[in-house]
Amino acid sequence: MFKRSGIYQIDRVVNGKRVQRSTKMTNRNDARDVEAVIVAAMAKGEFGILEKKKPADTVKDFLENRFLPFVESGHKEKPKTIAYYRHGVRRLCEYAPLSSKTLPEVTSEMIAGFVASRQAKGRKTSAINRELQVARAALKRAVEWGDISRMPKVTMLPGENKRTRVITQSEEKLYLAAVAEPLKSLATVLLDGGWRPEEMFRADWRNIHWNDRRGPNGSISNLYGKTECARRCIPMSRRVRMIMEERWNAAGRPASGYVWPAPTKSGHIEPSGYRKLHGAAFVRIAKEAQQNGTKPVEPFVLYLLRHTFLTRLGESGCDAWTHSRIAGWGSIAMSMRYVHASDTAAFNAFQKMQPRAMLQSATGGQRHARARRLARFAAQK
Repeated sequence: MFKRSGIYQIDRVVNGKRVQRSTKMTNRNDARDVEAVIVAAMAKGEFGILEKKKPADTVKDFLENRFLPFVESGHKEKPKTIAYYRHGVRRLCEYAPLSSKTLPEVTSEMIAGFVASRQAKGRKTSAINRELQVARAALKRAVEWGDISRMPKVTMLPGENKRTRVITQSEEKLYLAAVAEPLKSLATVLLDGGWRPEEMFRADWRNIHWNDRRGPNGSISNLYGKTECARRCIPMSRRVRMIMEERWNAAGRPASGYVWPAPTKSGHIEPSGYRKLHGAAFVRIAKEAQQNGTKPVEPFVLYLLRHTFLTRLGESGCDAWTHSRIAGWGSIAMSMRYVHASDTAAFNAFQKMQPRAMLQSATGGQRHARARRLARFAAQK
């Protein structure tokens, strides 16, 4: 017996059958009395005194007919999120030992069997973990909707590869020289602003602020995202400003419209539209490297441009809070992967604080004398 939302629940096995019922009691002693009546009735086969419950859904029915429609209705403006859940549901339903069972019959052992089957097919750890996340979300929803009383444990696999590669300055130069427009301009903006690719796909001229007083080159704001933190404003670098002005003038200086329009259903560039240009750039680099006897650039995904910018931003001395704000994260935990305080940075921080502390502790003529000495020292340095 356990308590959920203030009500005691029964979860027992009687005559080989699992019994999951609500006692509808908030007092433990009263709940024990109800439990005794229910267990006795089950032992005698007297089901009439029990509440009639609809047959439990199988995992496949629950995922396809209830969970997935719920996700699709709640994320109508997020096609990538819907595609993510659809993929996970499809993979879970393909594993018959799990999908054919009813929700109360699901155990951690069955989920482990699903993991083993995916590993046997050579799936990467990161891909399996994404599918497990869908399973975890579905089971949590089943608990909230009262289909099961408790959720079996879903454990993520360890050893997931994290994106650690950073594009060097030479690789950046070779890539931008080889890639064709409009991907060349788009990649430059990603490298200088750390935007997510889909954020720039939907960039609108209304969100380009040419005369933002906070920066000499203006700024770009993003009004989309899963969280409030993703909706942010980022200053433009000099070369991003030049790119935006060139595209704006070529488009006839519109007041609104997509910065990177394309003949797609959405009206703007999509991942399918840049993949050919992205792949062709590496082919071109490889041919030139073979002719010149140099080392080619190892292919990378477009998202790595964002990772490169954030790594360079962290190495520049940006604090974790500002780094998180620029990246569009709601927590500094992600920024801690990029921002690393060194011993040199610690000494520099103390040196910046000491002159101020010396001036604050001095009085009268001492303060002016120390200020003059510090000024001379700075001039000599």
